[in-house]
Amino acid sequence: MDRYSDMSSYARVRYRIFAGNGAMVLNLDNPMVAAMRSERSGLNGDNIRRIIGFTLSMPGSNEFGITDQGGDAWIIYEKTP
Repeated sequence: MDRYSDMSSYARVRYRIFAGNGAMVLNLDNPMVAAMRSERSGLNGDNIRRIIGFTLSMPGSNEFGITDQGGDAWIIYEKTP
């Protein structure tokens, strides 16, 4: 992060990285990063991206998250430990 003047600059660079092929892995607990989820195509508009989200709370569809199972923290995918 030291090379970027602010979070907005960092987000622009990250968005350019996501313009290539492959999956986007997004921290859904960060509003700026989570907003990239709605941008399902690359910068040139012809790459449909697979988006995988992660959160520290209960995940939704195609997301990873954390839940408490008997006092232990579990990483879960789509609400399944």
